[in-house]
Amino acid sequence: GRRYMAPDGSAWLALYSAPVDKDKVAAHLKDVAFADGEEVTYIRGARDWLAVSGLKGDRVYYRKAALACGGTTWRHIAFEYPAEQKASLDRVVERAAQAFDRLAEESCSGDLFTHPRS
Repeated sequence: GRRYMAPDGSAWLALYSAPVDKDKVAAHLKDVAFADGEEVTYIRGARDWLAVSGLKGDRVYYRKAALACGGTTWRHIAFEYPAEQKASLDRVVERAAQAFDRLAEESCSGDLFTHPRS
């Protein structure tokens, strides 16, 4: 996938994709939702997507995963940034998540969520 880092290294955004194992959809969503050392403060989802955010120490995280490309690919977006920047970054994260939703079924043959080949 692609990972973008703030110039000072304090925040990052990642976009990536993975093939779907149809027998492990629920397990994949659980892995997206819960990680050691994190406190979940928001979680929403359905059978084919999940959005979760919370705190990891003094940092905020946001992750969203959705089935795409006719259910053959997972699309992911993730943010992490200092908690003191939450007020200024909430709108950015919200708008990126909305754009992510619109992209879920686009570009399935040339995946936007992977690095271009050299």
